[in-house]
Amino acid sequence: MNHKILAIYDQEEEYGIRLSEYLTKKENHLFQIHVFTKKEALQKFCKKNMITVIMIAEASYYAEADELKSDFRIILSDRGFMNMSGYSTIRKYQSCEKIWKEIIRIVGSDKFACSTDMKRTRMIGIYTPIRRCLQTSFALLLGQILAKKRSVLYLNFEPFAGYSRFQKTGANEDIINLMYFITNAKDKFYEHFQNSLRSVSGLDYIPPAFSFVDLAIITPEQWLQMINMIVSECTYDFIIFDLSDNLQGLFQILEQCERVYTITREDGISLAKINQYERLLSETEYRGIIEKTKHFKFPEFRSIPNEIEQLPFCELAKYIKIIIKEDLDEQLSEM
Repeated sequence: MNHKILAIYDQEEEYGIRLSEYLTKKENHLFQIHVFTKKEALQKFCKKNMITVIMIAEASYYAEADELKSDFRIILSDRGFMNMSGYSTIRKYQSCEKIWKEIIRIVGSDKFACSTDMKRTRMIGIYTPIRRCLQTSFALLLGQILAKKRSVLYLNFEPFAGYSRFQKTGANEDIINLMYFITNAKDKFYEHFQNSLRSVSGLDYIPPAFSFVDLAIITPEQWLQMINMIVSECTYDFIIFDLSDNLQGLFQILEQCERVYTITREDGISLAKINQYERLLSETEYRGIIEKTKHFKFPEFRSIPNEIEQLPFCELAKYIKIIIKEDLDEQLSEM
C-alpha cells in the first residue's frame, strides 16, 4: 500500500501532537502523519520525501515555506482567515473532526481514500406509526452512545420536533435551508452543511425544520439527493434518521437504511397501527423494509429527561446499550 504524507508544521507542539493523534486514528485513508515544530526539520524532511499535504499554522508561517514541494498547501488560521496565493485555509481552533472534513474537502475524497477499502456509511432508520412512544429519545440516545466510538450524524424529520430542545440556531440554518443548496448551489453545499452543523455529547446534527409546511413539500427525490451528497462529501460512520409520516419519501428513505428500528406497544390500537403499516409495505415494492426491521417494546419509565445532554444517564440508556451490543457490535467491529 503506497502511503501519502501529510506534514503538520506548528511551533505550538501540543496542538500539533493532538491533531496528529486524532488524524492517525481515522480509518480508510492512506496518509502517514508527520508533525514538525522546527522549520529546519520540516525543510530537511521535504527535501527527502514527496509531500501530498502540508499544513502550516498561521503563526508559524515563514516565506521560505512557499518553496516546499507539496500537492496541497493549507494554512491553519487563528487570526481571521489568512488569504494567500497557493494556499487553502482552515480555521485552526475548531474540532479535530471538522478539520479532518475540511482536509477531505480540499484534497478530494477520490485522492484521499483507498479505492479498494472505501469507508461505508451505515444508515439507520427509526420510525413507528405509534405516537408518544419515545422514538426521538430513542434515536437521540442511540446516536449519542454510538458517537462515543464512531462519527454519527442525526437527522430529525418530525413536523414538530420541539425546535427549542435543540441548541439555539439561526433561522437560516435548519435542514430545510440546507435543501436550497441542493437545488441552487451544489458547489456550496458542503460549506453550508458545515456551517449548519451542531453537536451535543459528540453527536452531530442539523437543526430540524421549524415549519412542518416546508418539511412536507420537499420531494422524495430531493431528500435522496441530499442524503447522497452527505454520504459522498462527509465522513460519517452512521447516519440516524428520526422519521415521520409527514414526510414525502418516508419509504424511499427507509429503503436506503441498513437497519430499521420500530417501537411497538401491546395495546390493541398500537398493534393495529403496526399491522396496517406493515401490510402497506408488504403490498408495495417496499416490502423489503420489513425484513430489515427490528421491533422493540419498552417498559414504562419513571422519567425521561427533557435535556438532550441528560439522556445518556436515564433508564432508557441501558436498553439501547443492549440493542447496540446485540445488533450493531458486528458492524462496529468491521469499521
